[in-house]
Amino acid sequence: MAAQVGCLLPYQFAGIAPVAGIVYQGCDGPPVAVIAFHGTEDYNVPYESAPEAVREWARYNRCPETPETERTGEFVVRESYFGCEGAPVVFYTLEGGGHTWPGSRTGVIADMVLGKTSQEVSATAEIWNFFHALQQ
Repeated sequence: MAAQVGCLLPYQFAGIAPVAGIVYQGCDGPPVAVIAFHGTEDYNVPYESAPEAVREWARYNRCPETPETERTGEFVVRESYFGCEGAPVVFYTLEGGGHTWPGSRTGVIADMVLGKTSQEVSATAEIWNFFHALQQ
């Protein structure tokens, strides 16, 4: 839903932070900064569509074609599109991760229903840092 809001209301939102649900549906308006997280084992919103959606956001924001890629944990890969003419795009792939909020506490039932929650990265902290840096 965050990605849709970013497309539909770009004059109200300077950035979005989709977790387990990045999409791109053809935006019109100013660039929108994006930080997104998606688990490869998300069976509610399959991961397979996420990388292309991120590339579309990067194209929309007039970013370089190739992101900087860095493994930030054993099961976490970050792709960063900086140096954009528009706004930056950052994408975290959570290998083995489910339909969950990275860094949150979970229980056995939640893990069984939603899948594994990565503890190698805190979505809350990374989102805060990303938006804070935009204001600098």
